[in-house]
Amino acid sequence: MKKNKQFADDDGRTVADMSGIEKTPLIIPNLTGKTDNKKPEKRTDKPENQVSLSKGERRSFILGTVSAALVIGLIFAAVFAAVILAIIFFGK
Repeated sequence: MKKNKQFADDDGRTVADMSGIEKTPLIIPNLTGKTDNKKPEKRTDKPENQVSLSKGERRSFILGTVSAALVIGLIFAAVFAAVILAIIFFGK
């Protein structure tokens, strides 16, 4: 039998109990034939920090987010184009 190796800095405390963890198959799921019929419980209560938005507020929020992302994307595209042009003109 293999003896447990004791390290000098090991005081024997359990940091995380891993006794209930089972091996999960990597290639073929459910290789062991066990089925887990547990379903997660659905939460019926509303989180405290969730805000209800009207249709117009939601639309303006989405429009503002998409426009900000487009502005950032255009800035990146312009810098990329400037770098490519600088390489073409000054690289000779």
